Amino acid sequence: MAHRHGLGALAASGLVLALAGCGAPADPVESRAQARVAQAEELHSFYSRLSDCMNDKGLAVTVNAQGDGIHIDTTNSSAGAADLELIYDTCAEFVGGAPPRPEPPSTEEIRALYGLYAETYECLVAHGHPAVEPPSQDVYVSTYEASLAGVGSAPWMAYDLQNDDALEATRQDCPEPTLADIGA
Repeated sequence: MAHRHGLGALAASGLVLALAGCGAPADPVESRAQARVAQAEELHSFYSRLSDCMNDKGLAVTVNAQGDGIHIDTTNSSAGAADLELIYDTCAEFVGGAPPRPEPPSTEEIRALYGLYAETYECLVAHGHPAVEPPSQDVYVSTYEASLAGVGSAPWMAYDLQNDDALEATRQDCPEPTLADIGA
C-alpha cells in the first residue's frame, strides 16, 4: 500500500529540519569520535558476516578480538591460497562488500591515541604481562603518520606480540585502545 504525505507533512518536516539546524554546532572531536565508533561497529558487522559465510564454505574463520579483521585457520584445510582468495572475495561480495575506509586520523588524534597506549603500557606492566616500552610521543606520531603513507614500520604498540603466548588474555586484562576510544 502506498503512503501519501500531503503538503502539511512536508511543511512540518521542513520546519523540523530547519529547527534542527539552529542548534549549537557539534563538537568536531565528539563528532569524529562518534563517526569512528559507527565505522568500527560497521567493520565488526562486516567481518562477522564474512566469517559466517567463510565458515559455511568449510573454512575455520574467527573474527579477531578488535572486530577489525579475521583469522583463517588453515591447519586442517586443503584450500590453497587461490581458493582462500576466491572464497574471501565471494563472501565479501555476498555480504555486501567491505565498508569504506575511515579518514586517516589527525595529528591530535594520533597524540591522543599515544596517551591511551601509554596507559595500556602501564596496565600491562601492572598486570605482569610482556610489554614494549613506549617511544617518545613525537617519535610515535611521526612513525604513525609515515605508516599511513606506506613508509617505514608500523607504529609502536604496547603489546609484546613476539613474547606473549596468551595475547587474548592479555587484551582482556588491558584492552587495546582504538581511535574510536578518543573522546569517548
